Amino acid sequence: YPVDPAVPAANLDEFILKINSAEAPEGATHLVAVSARYQDESLTGVGVRLVDWAPPTALASSIAFEDTDITYGELGGVVTFGRAEDEEGLVSYGVYWADALGGLGALIGSKAVGDGSPGEPLEVRLPEGSVIPWGATQITVVTRNNQSNALTGISVDIVDVHVAGAPLGLAFEDTDVDYGAFGGMITVMRAKNESDIAEYVIYWGIGEAEDDP
Repeated sequence: YPVDPAVPAANLDEFILKINSAEAPEGATHLVAVSARYQDESLTGVGVRLVDWAPPTALASSIAFEDTDITYGELGGVVTFGRAEDEEGLVSYGVYWADALGGLGALIGSKAVGDGSPGEPLEVRLPEGSVIPWGATQITVVTRNNQSNALTGISVDIVDVHVAGAPLGLAFEDTDVDYGAFGGMITVMRAKNESDIAEYVIYWGIGEAEDDP
């Protein structure tokens, strides 16, 4: 079964021929390459077995995630996702970090189709303190068959729940000599991570610093 067009010889170690959505003739099991000169072809060639790549098209039915790690830039919690409506041919689900364009990053975890109770959602735990990879804006779940991942998945946007980092220390010495009046310089030791801090606020307080002002 010749594949057209024929490729002329070139002074290269290899060449690439692209075929687009070609339907293999009935009974074909391999692609075979032979060399040719004019109308003569070599008596032997090289071949490769045809493996019809067919990624799954079924998608998970839902996905949800709520961050339980209060540190800025880190996540923790459980990714919950609903099974595909039709799981025939699927072997597992993979949960990945992903960027805004849907490009997959590192694998967070996976679940086999046979895990859990039939028809019930599946869960993958993201450990507390998991650093959000650079560029990741979503968490995505994709289905997988015995060949590859699906070409697309379903995603949930990352919402990083966090509180501002606390100052590391506070010092004050009164220089006002009047009884009941205070004056002087307040020294604040900055928080270790100021990436999510806009300002520092000083309050009058009662009791120790850990109490509400």
